[in-house]
Amino acid sequence: MVAALTTAMVLGHALPLGAADAPSHAGGWVALAGMAVMYALLVAVQLCPQRLAGWRRWSYAGFYVDEFYTRVALWLWPAHWTPEARRRAQAQGSAMQPASAAR
Repeated sequence: MVAALTTAMVLGHALPLGAADAPSHAGGWVALAGMAVMYALLVAVQLCPQRLAGWRRWSYAGFYVDEFYTRVALWLWPAHWTPEARRRAQAQGSAMQPASAAR
């Protein structure tokens, strides 16, 4: 299957269809380095799973990226989640509703 797909890809690029691809060589090296790092981490996890149990838990939790992003976003743009702010928002929302919707 892999050989057939490789052959189809080589033949497809050899056909004069007017399509030219110019790969980003720097992007290829970055992708290769990333794949090498992921492979090395996979081997490390398989060789010594107890040592890397903490990292495994963090990876299953998504490295808490969403929590980190939420904390940074609220630090940069603080939300006013106080009861007074909620009452003010509700008052503004009810003032903007038409009379027919207020029934």
